Amino acid sequence: MFGKIYRIYNEDCITGMQKRIPKNAIDMVLADIPYGEVNRSSGGLRNIDKGVADICTIDLEALFAYLIESSTNEGDPVLDCCMGSGTTAEACINTGRHYIGFELDRDYYKTACERIHPSIGESAGV
Repeated sequence: MFGKIYRIYNEDCITGMQKRIPKNAIDMVLADIPYGEVNRSSGGLRNIDKGVADICTIDLEALFAYLIESSTNEGDPVLDCCMGSGTTAEACINTGRHYIGFELDRDYYKTACERIHPSIGESAGV
């Protein structure tokens, strides 16, 4: 395969994918909707600051787990080009899939690594 399969990289996804992931090595690409600053309001709604839309994120991990289970087999790698806080990685761990994620924002990268580290028992980030 391509070495470590439980990884979040703090770098640009296009550059990182070109140097770290062999062609045809990924079975699924999954990413949350990109957004700027997040505001939480009652009822679990996330407001996208750029005036784009309101989306319900009450159980986003369950949605991602459903998509991952419906589209991949256990042990398959899933790529998230904009890892954010690590929702895709958590869903992969909980469904027996591998993940590779890229997150350019250092704060989100740290959040994802801290969230994922206890689940896999090793350092999630590079």
